[in-house]
This record gives sequence, C-alpha cells and structure tokens, in this order.
Amino acid sequence: MAWNLHRGVANHNRSLSLHPRLFSKYVKAGLYFLFVSGLFEYVGTSLDYWNFPGRNFLGWMPFFGQTIPYEEFTFFIALISLALISYYELTDDDCR
Repeated sequence: MAWNLHRGVANHNRSLSLHPRLFSKYVKAGLYFLFVSGLFEYVGTSLDYWNFPGRNFLGWMPFFGQTIPYEEFTFFIALISLALISYYELTDDDCR
C-alpha cells in the first residue's frame, strides 16, 4: 500500500517536472478555489447549515469567528481542489 502511494506521488512530481507551466495553473486555480471553499464553509457554519458536534477531530482552528476541525480545512478546503485540478490536467487536458 505504501509503495503504491509513493509511486503515485512520484508520478505526480514527475509530471510537474515535465510540464512546469502547470504549476502556475495549479497555484492560480488553487487560490481561487481556496477562497470559494472558504466562503462556502464560513456561510455554512455561521448560518448553522452544518456543524461539527463530535469530539474525534485532530484539533480545532478558528475560521473567521467560527471553529472548524483541521481536517475540514486541510482536506475539503485546501487539497480537494488541487487534487481535482491535477486529475483533470493529467488525464483530460492537453497539458498546455
């Protein structure tokens, strides 16, 4: 299992070294989706569309007057957009 994960990371790093122009696309799109996802999270938690009642989280972080779990920020706000962009760029787009 660890070998497959390492192989996937190595392939992703290799693709960025083969296509360095993709890095700027990742940064631009990642910052945009970070803003949109952050705004969505803020509205959802401040209007009580969802909450986090459990205690089984790594920790809590302040987020514009609300508190959210670290996992929520890391996986659903910051990394999911980069993962989807990577998947699109490396499978469907023409890498320009």
